[in-house]
Amino acid sequence: MSKIKVYYDSKGKTLTVWFDDPKKEAISEEIGDGTIVSKDKRGRIILTPSEFLVEELAGSVPVPKEWKGKDIDEVIESARSEYYLEKYSSK
Repeated sequence: MSKIKVYYDSKGKTLTVWFDDPKKEAISEEIGDGTIVSKDKRGRIILTPSEFLVEELAGSVPVPKEWKGKDIDEVIESARSEYYLEKYSSK
């Protein structure tokens, strides 16, 4: 497994995660809605297959106790309900 490289820019408020050599990146470009893509020297977008990302990240993030043993759809629905309840409840 290769090492994941993480860089946080507090001024730009960005978090960059590299799953490959950061030196391959020549330019970064915002494509909308805060989404930034990295390009190589030839202008090609640097992509990492999603299967590789899942394998790299699997087990690296602890699962909260309240999510253990729950189906992913149940976790998503619970989080969505909680979010909207907090956002739109009258205080």
